[in-house]
Amino acid sequence: MFNIKFESQYKPVAHYDDEKKLRFDPPVYEQRYSSVLRFLQLERWSNHFKKIVEFGCAEMRLLVFLKTLPKVEHILQVDIDESLLVRNSFKARPLICDYLRQRETQLQVDVYCGSIDTQHDCLLNTDVVIGIEM
Repeated sequence: MFNIKFESQYKPVAHYDDEKKLRFDPPVYEQRYSSVLRFLQLERWSNHFKKIVEFGCAEMRLLVFLKTLPKVEHILQVDIDESLLVRNSFKARPLICDYLRQRETQLQVDVYCGSIDTQHDCLLNTDVVIGIEM
């Protein structure tokens, strides 16, 4: 085992809004995404994985950040909510900026309706599994 430490890019702040609801700045989901991305960018393994599966991808917000990882060749977005996947599947398509910035390797993004507890051939040879939105 080894201990991993990395400094936060920001100091999270919590406060109550006018409706007495607890709010975080930046939002907690952004803090989670940032932590996952920094973890994947660590030199220890950043060049050693090619296939990532994100279970519970929901609105595919993390996908934008995963696409910036230069050695990744295949990203699978998996969620049990088919209607949510259909509404957000456009996020899996390349953006204009993806064509302007050449990648070292080609990137394939696939979207699947499924559950973390069900085996499927598309999950073979997966190097990284993410499940922060489940």
